[in-house]
Amino acid sequence: MDYTTNYHLPQWVESDRIMMEDFNEAMAAIEKGLTDGKNDLKAGMEQAQTQLETLSAALGSGGKNARIQWGTYEGRGASSQSDPTRITCNFAPAVVFIHYNAYGGYGSIVLIRDEARYVVDTFNHYAVLLSWSDTDVSFYPEKQEAGPLYDQATYTYHYLALGYDSGNV
Repeated sequence: MDYTTNYHLPQWVESDRIMMEDFNEAMAAIEKGLTDGKNDLKAGMEQAQTQLETLSAALGSGGKNARIQWGTYEGRGASSQSDPTRITCNFAPAVVFIHYNAYGGYGSIVLIRDEARYVVDTFNHYAVLLSWSDTDVSFYPEKQEAGPLYDQATYTYHYLALGYDSGNV
């Protein structure tokens, strides 16, 4: 009698006498293999589901509806602690990207909820202080000599905000 390579199941040849014991052992091995495979697959799927839920929660959107908003705002040239620049959404912003062209170059900034109280402006290298609420982000330059960062009069700023339903912050 010959046997299969991977599972050692009997492979009868013409001269073999078929024995009930060989047949029953082969069927028991198949039954065990299928049952073990099914249990391993179920455990793997449960583990994958748990990891997906953990990842989703870690991304800040677990159980929440993702939202997006984009637009522009005109600089006023007056951004300060008492009168910050503000981007308001109809959801809780989690990440806000701002970009502008100015002075023959460009500037950009990425604002991330709960990651920092301030970020460094890549164009002017000054700190921008942040404040988040349930539906907006406001910001202003740390030092007055920095000028109106992301609020330069007559400039148009483009923004993209990503977030989730407010009330879930």
